[in-house]
Amino acid sequence: EDYWMVLDNKVLNVTEFIGSHPGGREPLTHNAGTDATDEFSLVGHSINAKNKLKGLQIGVLVEKDRRSAKPSMCASVSYTDVTAASLNKAAAHSEGGQFPIATTIIIIVVAVLSIVGIVLLIANDSSNSVKEL
Repeated sequence: EDYWMVLDNKVLNVTEFIGSHPGGREPLTHNAGTDATDEFSLVGHSINAKNKLKGLQIGVLVEKDRRSAKPSMCASVSYTDVTAASLNKAAAHSEGGQFPIATTIIIIVVAVLSIVGIVLLIANDSSNSVKEL
């Protein structure tokens, strides 16, 4: 099975990198068959990680398909100009049912902000109770 994704309109075959990805296989398999540009940017990858992408690139999306709705991928396309319409297989390879990293980060931030808000509310309520005495 091949795992392809799009980053900055470049089509990448990440199949060989799945086993050595520092963040584990889930981010790659979950985002296979999609334009993962936003997810990649949110993680804050190093210069080395960005340089590694050059070796994974197998094509470039044609102009009409750039930054459109997340295209599905096809493991059989191997030429430079790749159309989103021709990329329709690898999404089936991705492991569904898991939150992408960006969603997980958002959930954690909301939870932390909620806890901070509750603590501040309790602290404010406690200080008002002391003033009333």
